[in-house]
Amino acid sequence: MAHLTWKDEYGVGVASIDEDHKQLLAIVNNLHDRLSEGATAETLAQICDKLIEHTLLHFGREEDYFEKTNYPRAAAHRLMHEQLKQRLLQFRGEIGERPPPLGKFVFFTDWLAHHIVGEDKNLGSHLNAQGIH
Repeated sequence: MAHLTWKDEYGVGVASIDEDHKQLLAIVNNLHDRLSEGATAETLAQICDKLIEHTLLHFGREEDYFEKTNYPRAAAHRLMHEQLKQRLLQFRGEIGERPPPLGKFVFFTDWLAHHIVGEDKNLGSHLNAQGIH
């Protein structure tokens, strides 16, 4: 069972950001499922690497929008990105010979859901006002 399911309320009104979020949710759900099943550390590391790669790509996309549109909350939003990036890298570092418990990963699903419906909705509204959909 997926830990986080896409809901219409997660849509921010910008196709590239919404697509990124859907892909992030798919990777998060895969990692959640593998953690729940007791997958090997190697498997978890590969999925976590994919999650980090996609997260950084997504953050880069959003931050490009910040610059192109003079987003007024850019500094605060960037800080949130940096904090999550550090937590993901820390989690990745904890995947060694024994996978960390599922509870160690729940921070990401909680963060993602709250970030999308809060900060990213604000960004979406700003971008929509700039004619970006």
